[in-house]
Amino acid sequence: MKFELIYVVPVLVIICASCAAQEVPPGFRVLGTRVPQEAEALLIPDGFTEQLPDVNDVAPAWTKDEMDRGHVIFATHYMDPVYPRSVPLREQITTELKMFCSRGEYEPVTFAIHALRDLTAVRVTVGNLKNSAGDVIGDANIDVRSVRCWPKRVWKNPPASQYTLFPWFLEKRDAIDVPGGRTRQYWLTVYVPPGSPAGTYRGMVHVKVPGTGATRLELELQVLPISLRTPPTRHGMYYHMFDEATPLPHPTYSDAYLDKDIINMREHGMNTVFVMLYPSISGSLNNGKVSYDLTPIASFVKTCLETGLGPGIWNMTVDDLLPAYRGPADLGANVRGFVDSFYARNWPTPILSFGDESDAADPWNTVDKLGVIKAAVPEALTYTTIVFPRNSEVGEPDLDIRAFSSYLDDAGAERTRKAGRQLWMYSGPAESTVKANRFYRGLWGSALKLDGIMDWVYFTLYKHDQLYNDLVKPRGGPNHRGWAVPTEDGPLPTLSWEGIREGIDDGRYLFTLQAMIEEARATTNAKLKTAARQADETISRLHAMVDAGNFGERYPLYRTCDELSVASFDEFRYQIAQHIIELQTLLE
Repeated sequence: MKFELIYVVPVLVIICASCAAQEVPPGFRVLGTRVPQEAEALLIPDGFTEQLPDVNDVAPAWTKDEMDRGHVIFATHYMDPVYPRSVPLREQITTELKMFCSRGEYEPVTFAIHALRDLTAVRVTVGNLKNSAGDVIGDANIDVRSVRCWPKRVWKNPPASQYTLFPWFLEKRDAIDVPGGRTRQYWLTVYVPPGSPAGTYRGMVHVKVPGTGATRLELELQVLPISLRTPPTRHGMYYHMFDEATPLPHPTYSDAYLDKDIINMREHGMNTVFVMLYPSISGSLNNGKVSYDLTPIASFVKTCLETGLGPGIWNMTVDDLLPAYRGPADLGANVRGFVDSFYARNWPTPILSFGDESDAADPWNTVDKLGVIKAAVPEALTYTTIVFPRNSEVGEPDLDIRAFSSYLDDAGAERTRKAGRQLWMYSGPAESTVKANRFYRGLWGSALKLDGIMDWVYFTLYKHDQLYNDLVKPRGGPNHRGWAVPTEDGPLPTLSWEGIREGIDDGRYLFTLQAMIEEARATTNAKLKTAARQADETISRLHAMVDAGNFGERYPLYRTCDELSVASFDEFRYQIAQHIIELQTLLE
């Protein structure tokens, strides 16, 4: 069975001549555009059956105008999945889109087109956004992408011989046909430059279908009079500097491509990176000291430092690919040499990791090696991952950063705090849903006061010739994992990747308000103190919603997320923003 091309959802963004000189934001400039054409003829293996999503498929009574036009446009929330078989409810059909955000923020808004007959050469264009004072957010700051559904294996039904056409990639493509009775979702990301005046901006989105004219949507953007602060929380991804599935020796991604990945991470709110796999680097032993030639990773580290991701977290687990001087020196000397080689290039001290899921694998070996590393490089922070909160003390006394899985609960967090260790997570909801990723990086992290939040893995592949095929026989899991799929012209974003950024922004809203509450409390102004108390009550109420009790039938991480509505996320963000505006006005 051949995978039909009707599931492709391309759009064309036309930049107006008056805005041609505008600079495209870096968060848009580095992204890939589309799945390679050669990957589109995807064959569904024998024995696989499609699992149809549970969506509304009952059409309302179409009006004569809608029938004549041949399509309807309806509003969708970007956290609600839209499938090719989705049919809008009457109340969803709209001619306007509304959104809000702060200065310096990327913010998405989505809509979908449902075809009432076969449509050809559908195109979407967006114009400038203007406010009543004549201020403009140019269309160079609006990235228009289409949501592409793709076959993904369903793992909840062993032996995993089912797949779902899952909304996954965000592509920029030329116009295509939309089959009758099918739905396509479009994803607009607006970037508001930091100096933009506050106010309500409006513009037009045109959905053009030859022979039927254009359907116009008014896009309304409320730019809030605030700029968000950055919390001390470390956000990052596990990262591979090369394709794990290629034959040895693995060819590293080019420096230019690595730069795009780093900028992509930075523009999605990351401020650190865990370098899990990196090219082999040569070492030497001179006068009893080990040194390394860090040239293979030099450009990568330089870009990390320049973009604010810092020196990073580096995997010190020794194998053929990672830094190891194969001479008489022991692990401690090798790690000391690795860090000293950082210093020789005037780079800051990296965080050093050893072991993986240490409490479930080989805890005594990890504890021993952490002790060796800490004795050799006492100034460096040590890091390892822990599966179960009950094993929170496994790395004592030489583990500085405890990174927990999705099993993390209040008890494990409290023991880590009492021990004076940093509380991190390395495993969230994976690339499952936009909502889960937003919750993990935002409200969950804020409520548990996490020092660091990571995810496995930015991208990894187990069968190199099946880059876009999730249905081939995997190695103990999906054929590939990740949030940004590599393409020739840059990383191709997924919906969950955008959910991560929205979660990090939630955390920034919460932190900004918390910082302003402290500033207000330090004054003698009674009105300020009252406003601060009311704002603090809002944060306390939101944090109290997060149930991080012991693991039961669901991971603690999912327990609250599953119960929250999609609308509630935007509601609490807007409420936080109003508190920020009130305190900001009173403080000024």
